[in-house]
Amino acid sequence: MSFWDPPAWAEQQPQPREHLPDPRPPWWGAPSNELGVALPVRLLAGRSERAVVALTHLSVFSSGVAFDLVAMRHPGRVPAEEDEWDVVDPFEPPFGRRFRHRRGSRDVPRSILRFGVEFSDGRKATTLHPWALTLGSPPPVVLQQGGGGGGDTRWHSEFWLWPLPPPGPLAFVVEWPSEQIELTRTEIDAQPILDAAQNVEQLWPESEERNYGTSSWRYGTISTELPDSPGPAG
Repeated sequence: MSFWDPPAWAEQQPQPREHLPDPRPPWWGAPSNELGVALPVRLLAGRSERAVVALTHLSVFSSGVAFDLVAMRHPGRVPAEEDEWDVVDPFEPPFGRRFRHRRGSRDVPRSILRFGVEFSDGRKATTLHPWALTLGSPPPVVLQQGGGGGGDTRWHSEFWLWPLPPPGPLAFVVEWPSEQIELTRTEIDAQPILDAAQNVEQLWPESEERNYGTSSWRYGTISTELPDSPGPAG
């Protein structure tokens, strides 16, 4: 069983948004009435002679974690196999789904970066199975892709992870075939994140929030817990 295998219901279409809730559900993004607590995390998640993938700027909120994922290609290296669709951005939203549809297959271009998160209880989410924001019940883990950019040899993308992880190891998994980064799993202790969440300050009551625009998080990814694992935390 591969880490990137989808859950049975990953390809199901979510219900469309009828209106913007007030306040928005916590799995849609970081609370707008919190600043978050920054943690000194700078994690080298994957590396080869051709490229590096790193996690930076981690901020903890009462309901989840926001962070940046950075992909850097060695300026003197040219990809061994350029994709036939000429993929340049490894974070091409939503992580290769458009290319799979254009090809009429489930294949993901080798130049697309694969990224996932796994909790200590087996719940996980990966970027290979995008999920649209819904008003119904959320999946066990939400990994939302936010804004980003870059070009040539450096790219970055924001992420929102909901809910807060349970105690124990929190794993970040990456794979970037075209840049010869093999499946790499890197773990950190979730306890500092849980401790920081206790120090998050609300700037004003949640009932006073108003959402007049759309969410800044463009795409999300989902997966489900392993058999017999506990339900969502938080």
